Amino acid sequence: ATWRDPKYALCVQPYTWGQLMQGYKDGTLTFRTGGMGGLLEEDGYEAWLCLKDHYCATDYTNPFFCFAYHETKKEWTPWGPLLLGFV
Repeated sequence: ATWRDPKYALCVQPYTWGQLMQGYKDGTLTFRTGGMGGLLEEDGYEAWLCLKDHYCATDYTNPFFCFAYHETKKEWTPWGPLLLGFV
């Protein structure tokens, strides 16, 4: 999957980092996050987040949809469904 795939252009990650942390603490949001590893772009895409039960996660066996976070632009870019074994 690539975070520049046009078929995911309408998928939006609506939460700020603060909202994500609060949702994690109060149990209303479930997600996985981490660094981009070998895909890291310094001052660019440095982190990823896979949000459970996102409306773009259309496979009931895989309820996570992922986004790449651009550190400089402070914006989320749709990446695609969680790749099994990625997390």
